[in-house]
Amino acid sequence: MSRRITETFDPADFLIFSTQGSSQIASPPVPLLDFETVMNTSNGGTASLIVLSDFPGEVYGGFFFRHQGAAGNVYTTTTLITFKMDANLLGTIRVNTANTKLELLVNGVVQAVGTHNIQLNINYHVQFRYLIGLAGEFEARLDEDLDILTFSGDTRGAGTTYVNRFEFPSASSGNYIESLYINDTDGAENNGYDGVVRMKSFVPTADGFWADWLLSTGAQGFALIDETPNDGDSTYVYSNVNGDKSSFVCPGHGLLAPSEIMAVSARWVVRKVSNGRLRPFFRINGVDYPIAAASVPIGVGYGVVLDRRTANPDTSLPWELGDTIDSFGLESVL
Repeated sequence: MSRRITETFDPADFLIFSTQGSSQIASPPVPLLDFETVMNTSNGGTASLIVLSDFPGEVYGGFFFRHQGAAGNVYTTTTLITFKMDANLLGTIRVNTANTKLELLVNGVVQAVGTHNIQLNINYHVQFRYLIGLAGEFEARLDEDLDILTFSGDTRGAGTTYVNRFEFPSASSGNYIESLYINDTDGAENNGYDGVVRMKSFVPTADGFWADWLLSTGAQGFALIDETPNDGDSTYVYSNVNGDKSSFVCPGHGLLAPSEIMAVSARWVVRKVSNGRLRPFFRINGVDYPIAAASVPIGVGYGVVLDRRTANPDTSLPWELGDTIDSFGLESVL
């Protein structure tokens, strides 16, 4: 009846506080639950994959990318992102080797070519929209309006009705991806283009108000869950008591106007030793604000629990730059 947290990592113009403190999970990128997903990482040695748990027919998103290379190197044809329904390929955004232009492909066929030359070692921002259907739409925007590519027509593959998988190449391709967001069109918020989004990542720097969970070593819980990537079961905090709470403090975001905070998320990397569930919460102005559900299940192997808030639970209003969060926490539920 014990559960463990491993390390912490985070993405804020999207704020995300993430904890992975004690266990085992591959360092980011990792699939992050549900819709309106975010990822903040440079590509490692293997391909990256984001899988949505719902089945949207339309998605919006954006990310920064850079193609790394020495001065004078030529670009190789390189995929930035592929869109799939499960294993079925739908669309691709890539940079062409011959003309260094952005391209849109549907079912492997080039349907739109940009006009701007993509340079090596320069950070660019791409936003995208994919609407699956016979009268579908596929659009990419480079640095807002520097280049806009659009395809209108059949964006389906054989028997495809939704898009739920997004794949990125390995670092061997020379591409580095960060500050990814993906929105579906459900609900009233974050259901379209969010503009140029930069994520800020934080790890905890102090223990918070609650400190019930036990420590694998030492006297400070935050120091056991602040490593990225995580260190497996070398350092962690844990609990086997119903109702135990622990919380952790992150530094201020440091954002200045006209920045906007679109969401704040706590990302926990946890596992259970035997039985047990968790209930994440934000602590603001001395009050705990848990998720609406009574608890969330966790597996025997390390996985991610994401507590994402698009509004300040203390005010029920959109986040303001001056809002503060006392700490991010977890409650043990048996």
